Amino acid sequence: MFASFEAQQNTKLEKVMESLLTIKDQNHEIQKSMNFLSSKYDEMLEKLHNLENKNKSYEQKIESLEIKIEQLERNSRSSSIEIRNIPKLETENKLVLRTLVQRVGDVIDQPLSNSDLQDVYRLKTKNGTKNHIVVNFTSTLYKDDFIKQCRNYNKKNRDNKLNTSHLQLPGPPKPVYVDESLTNLGRRLAYLARQFVVDNNYHSTWNSYGKIFIEKTQDSSALRIDCEHDLKKLINK
Repeated sequence: MFASFEAQQNTKLEKVMESLLTIKDQNHEIQKSMNFLSSKYDEMLEKLHNLENKNKSYEQKIESLEIKIEQLERNSRSSSIEIRNIPKLETENKLVLRTLVQRVGDVIDQPLSNSDLQDVYRLKTKNGTKNHIVVNFTSTLYKDDFIKQCRNYNKKNRDNKLNTSHLQLPGPPKPVYVDESLTNLGRRLAYLARQFVVDNNYHSTWNSYGKIFIEKTQDSSALRIDCEHDLKKLINK
């Protein structure tokens, strides 16, 4: 009986040992798979890290190129102004536009000859309107003097600032705005700066040679605004 029982136990033990060996082999294969996956995971992390570094490098290069393009565009507009809110005439060409610009010059006491103007044309805006007239002067000095005289005229005539009636245009008087010709980035920053001045009770904002400046009080130093982040930093001060 004991011999029979021992034989049965040995048979069971052999089966258990076989199962253990099978499990051991399986564990070994699983371990190999885990090691393989772990090495692949490390490779993927390294590749991801390299891609992130490349991406940062590309972003820096793109940002550098955007700054250069912005500067080139500013330089190309250094002698240009925009006259806004003059309605488009039924019959209009470069000669008519030149005459309108010269009328503005006469009103603000800054006479212009044809030799002072390099080019004059309408600029179509995103909303489809054509009330922007771009004036390219032959010199930045003419541009600076023209803008200065416009501002002086409006200061002296606060109740009757430059408008379409001064230019002998039909219809009810509409204010006429004269400013530097800005790039798309400069135009957006100028708009945001004006909003910031109103919302935060700052004294003034203006632009010079494509750069945007803001002033907290009449006696405070001017702050240059190069990006939207500069305005956000001012809010926290």
